[in-house]
Amino acid sequence: MRSVKTLVLAFVPTCVVLAGAQHAVAAKFKVLYDFCAKANCADGSGPRGELYLNNSGELYGVTTGGGDNGRGIVFRLVPGSGDGKWKYQRLYSFCAKPDCRDGSGAASRLIPDLQGNLYGLSYNPSLVFVLKPNAEGTRWKAQTPYRLCDGSTCKQGFGLTGGLTYQGAQNGTPYDGNSPLYGTAIFGGRSGEGTVFSIAPQTGGKWKYSKLHDFCTETEDCGLRDGALPTNGLLPDANGALFGATEGGGENFSGTIFRLSPKPAGKWKETILYTFCTAGCDDGQSPAGIARDALGNFYGATSALGANGKGGTLFELAANGSFSVLHAFCSAPDCGDGHQPGSPPIADAAGNLFGTTIIGGGNDIDEGHLGGGVVYERAADGSFKVLHAFCAEAGCADGQAPFAGLTLDAGGRLFGVTNGGGKFGGGVIFESDPSSL
Repeated sequence: MRSVKTLVLAFVPTCVVLAGAQHAVAAKFKVLYDFCAKANCADGSGPRGELYLNNSGELYGVTTGGGDNGRGIVFRLVPGSGDGKWKYQRLYSFCAKPDCRDGSGAASRLIPDLQGNLYGLSYNPSLVFVLKPNAEGTRWKAQTPYRLCDGSTCKQGFGLTGGLTYQGAQNGTPYDGNSPLYGTAIFGGRSGEGTVFSIAPQTGGKWKYSKLHDFCTETEDCGLRDGALPTNGLLPDANGALFGATEGGGENFSGTIFRLSPKPAGKWKETILYTFCTAGCDDGQSPAGIARDALGNFYGATSALGANGKGGTLFELAANGSFSVLHAFCSAPDCGDGHQPGSPPIADAAGNLFGTTIIGGGNDIDEGHLGGGVVYERAADGSFKVLHAFCAEAGCADGQAPFAGLTLDAGGRLFGVTNGGGKFGGGVIFESDPSSL
């Protein structure tokens, strides 16, 4: 039995909502920007990557489509001076160079370095890009430190999502521009089931690629020990280890949580921390990445199964190795609590978890339309609530299908993107404020 590969950049069709269809909104919500507002979607469309928030309160992100060449853009959203309005700026339009060697279809989060440059991953072609501003920050230039191969025989790995990380990222320290960057490829490698890799700058401006792990190499059918199809990037720790999740593989072919530990001579050792699909798959199937708190506990969400047999789960893997399901989605009638999370949650200092689901929310008109997704909160006391259910407005003007995770600011506000919906159908950037409850 083989793992079922996810179509990473599949676009969700716009939902159809009857005029006047409404869903009770539990928290203050507003759309900050509607994509595809300009002719030919020159401002971008279909954002899928998690937003990066800098110390000035500016939001940065990428879109998978739109722009001058239809291959996506990098954008910035700048807060106004006390008026509550935001200014949208397009920083770069991908595929400006032949063969799209500057990137295309980016769906990853961005990371900054000490000089203000932004690093990210292009999905197809599979490459690492860095965006460098001029002194005034008004013009940005894209460079490609390293391009991986593409196609089913690619041994380096291809299909780059989730974003890059580095040692120190766990403390919020900007990337120093000299250390290795780590990432995952969901496809390719020795068995075609994905890789973990690093790239590191060298003297003379060159970058060195190193493969740290090939997934699904222990057995021919991807079972027993190894995972397959790594998703949503990696988490480093202070000891140099890297943690992540796979959508497939493992003893039950339903995904894993893994650790890679550095060894002498550049070798890395994989340890499977948890294998999904136990006790009738009440724990869920196909984890959509993980997050980690200061105590070493992991939190994540699965996109399938759970106690309700279909909606996915929100889970905790404690530092001591114990596993618990915090919420089984589709517990509410018509999946009003959400269905199919596509990213891990984030936690605030009080231990509350916030996340999104791609569909669900109760704003559906028949069995073929399960709603536009939700923003949810699982409080530290164990209570669960929907902060916003998308497609609450006619035509899904509030957005639809939030694939990416959320970004939390110091004031407790949540920021995110939807892949579709909005006034012009190209997705939105939104804000949700749990403190308004």
